[in-house]
Amino acid sequence: MKKEEKGILLIEALLALVVLSIAITATVRSFTYVAKVHRLTKFYLTALRLLETKMSEIEIQPELEEGESSGVFGKPDQDFKWNLRVDEVKSKKESEEEEENEKTVKFMKVDLQVSWRQGSEKRKIAGDTLLIKKVEKEDEEASEREAQEASKTGAHTH
Repeated sequence: MKKEEKGILLIEALLALVVLSIAITATVRSFTYVAKVHRLTKFYLTALRLLETKMSEIEIQPELEEGESSGVFGKPDQDFKWNLRVDEVKSKKESEEEEENEKTVKFMKVDLQVSWRQGSEKRKIAGDTLLIKKVEKEDEEASEREAQEASKTGAHTH
């Protein structure tokens, strides 16, 4: 082998080593990125499952009260918190028929948020829905009677 060929082989070997090190660095970085995305996706999927479960629990409740509440999910999801806000939606009454419907049903806007900490960042997902809850006429009539009796009693005491 000539001296020139040995020099070329050395340069080729060094060049191959540089290309190989760049490829290995890129591969390691991509694996690190994929692992980070996998962890993030796992947290988001867990939060979505918890949001759907909590929303289902809320939907089957026969009565919903306006207001805010919050809590922490149980094990193994104790790192996740929920915040709930329920508001009654009042509609404009356009006809007597709608007025009658207003007495039998009420519309409740439900906003639910699930949050968690991932490292130093706080993350969250949110969902909302509009629930239609049936108002029992008997309860409403009883409430009206109580109000009338209270006003009669109040009129006698003045």
